[in-house]
Amino acid sequence: TTKFKVPSSSCLKMSSSSSSSFDVSQFMTGDRPSETKDYIMQQTMIRVKDPQKSLEFYCNVLGFKLVMYREFPQWEFNVYFVAPVD
Repeated sequence: TTKFKVPSSSCLKMSSSSSSSFDVSQFMTGDRPSETKDYIMQQTMIRVKDPQKSLEFYCNVLGFKLVMYREFPQWEFNVYFVAPVD
């Protein structure tokens, strides 16, 4: 297993230039993986090319939940907010 340290967090914001073409609701619920349950990450923003793969990582590996997302088609990007939610 690869171990990695994630800095301490309250929220992560992901933006993407693609429109939301997949169902994001799967990232809003579920248990945190036991391997990452004690990780905490401080707020940060990252720009991603593939929001679905990024959400799969942050939600399914790190145990975050998607708490909000907004689509901005006029500017051709979306914003996803994920956070550790118990």
